[in-house]
Amino acid sequence: DDEVAEVMRLVLEADPELDADQIRTNCNGKIVFLEGSVPNDQQRRRAEQDAWSLAAIRGVVNRLEIAVT
Repeated sequence: DDEVAEVMRLVLEADPELDADQIRTNCNGKIVFLEGSVPNDQQRRRAEQDAWSLAAIRGVVNRLEIAVT
């Protein structure tokens, strides 16, 4: 799970459409948890798609919130 979380962090950092510093990742039982806030729903969905791109996971729990400005 630690390795999956680390790879997830690298995937988010490599995505030019996301600010990975705003997203916290955790993995438990091959399920990735995304937490934090992003500026819009497009980035929220993008982060979830990035998580699903990992072959080793069984699920994604997207708890990202849309930042209200």
